[in-house]
Amino acid sequence: MPASCSSCAYEFGGRTIKHEKGRKSTRRYAKEARSPLIRNGRFYVAPQQTDENFKQLFARLAAAGAGRPTDNQGFADGSWTPETLADAISAIDGNREGVELRSVQIWFQDNENGISDPNLRWLARIFGCGDPEATSAWQTELKAAKERLAFQRREKRKSKTNGSAVLPDVTSTPALSENLADVSTGDLEVAPRTSSGPKRKTLAVRCERLLSGATSMNLQIAYWMVFCVLALMNYVLGTLSVTYSPQEGLDKQVGFIWAPTLTVLPLVALPALIFFISNLNTYWRRAGRSKCISDRAMSID
Repeated sequence: MPASCSSCAYEFGGRTIKHEKGRKSTRRYAKEARSPLIRNGRFYVAPQQTDENFKQLFARLAAAGAGRPTDNQGFADGSWTPETLADAISAIDGNREGVELRSVQIWFQDNENGISDPNLRWLARIFGCGDPEATSAWQTELKAAKERLAFQRREKRKSKTNGSAVLPDVTSTPALSENLADVSTGDLEVAPRTSSGPKRKTLAVRCERLLSGATSMNLQIAYWMVFCVLALMNYVLGTLSVTYSPQEGLDKQVGFIWAPTLTVLPLVALPALIFFISNLNTYWRRAGRSKCISDRAMSID
């Protein structure tokens, strides 16, 4: 009996060891199966070439967390929100202008608005996890979904037009027919404005871009370079510090380094002012402006 009991215990222990080995191999195989879903430390979802339009495709990918960072087990750390997606697009190298939060919120809303071509390229880089091949595949997939959304929008407008009682003859009015043709394209988030030439950037737009995001740091660097050149010129001319006596027994020190308007103001005050204005302007572009616009307003970018 003891021998048989010890034999049973040995066989039971053997099965336990085999069971533990099976569980370890299962974990290893599961980890290897999830490894193609991770690219550059982010959760990757491959294009499936479905018949979804842009709104349907984007909603599915945002809910799945495509392009989000992964945890230790290889799962996405959550779904996309308008704020997190806008920050991720603005943080892409080479995207100096960023993207407005209002534009990203329109993608999440159930409406007929599409996406502009520049934003489509940045969104493809997010879903492609920064991989060139995956980004190219997602750019093709998003472009096709955008065209399907535009086609569905045109068909819907045609059905409304056919169902109306009386319609004006737009062919006799060239200006009206051109405006309707521009609206029917649906390539941008809103219908493009009719203009005779390329859109010119106003002074307000230039100043807004100069004092927002990473561009404001370039302005401060250029400002400090001018200050260093001015200090070097005073050193060469010998006017950094000058001592003179307006009367006997009274010595005064003047010069470049003794003038607060030439040292404290450019080194501390003006850079702090530029930094404050840059943060305020960046907040206005990404979040503040959208809070002042109604939910039905469309982006003009």
